[in-house]
Amino acid sequence: LYGTAQGTYYSISYYDPEHRELQPQVDSLLDAFDQSASLWVDNSLLRRVNANETDSLDAILAALLVRSNEINEYTDGAFDVRIGRLVQAWGFSFKTCEEPDSATLATLLEAARGAVVVDSGGRLNKEHPDTELDFNAIAQGYSVDMLAAMFDSLGVHDYLIDVGGEVIGRGGKPDGSPWRVGIEKPSSDSASAPEVQTAIALRDCSVVTSG
Repeated sequence: LYGTAQGTYYSISYYDPEHRELQPQVDSLLDAFDQSASLWVDNSLLRRVNANETDSLDAILAALLVRSNEINEYTDGAFDVRIGRLVQAWGFSFKTCEEPDSATLATLLEAARGAVVVDSGGRLNKEHPDTELDFNAIAQGYSVDMLAAMFDSLGVHDYLIDVGGEVIGRGGKPDGSPWRVGIEKPSSDSASAPEVQTAIALRDCSVVTSG
């Protein structure tokens, strides 16, 4: 299966004993994910939350935030999804980069340090109104986990799922061999055809090949 999601591609290979065509289910899940957590979709729930148009989170955004806060604690603050406005200021989003001055950075850092929590009713509480969330560091990998859970629930236990370089391999091929994933050779020439540096075997584990 092939398609686009989250501003990138997805590619899935699977072996189903019932020979089902699962493209509709995959596209439905990824579309729902984009409508919730994507910064590439103009009216996504995340874009509306960041603009303070709503504080009501769906299950996807709430789970992403809870998991992100856990990783933030585990990494002593190195992983932080509150940096949305900083990401934009440095030109990593939709704008060209103009190096922000120290006063602008101080204002953006203040917003990025405000506490963000989900209450028992699924509503987002932001200590600072200008705090904007950016889940790009976790969203693709989380969507891969959601797809894997969907395949498992359907009784499909041999699959390779790749969303923008976030990859999970479960089981293997019908001949018993593991899935093989290519790692591209780094190149400064973006126009050149991709060249595989090496290939790794993947069985019941995940790998990130992007970047």
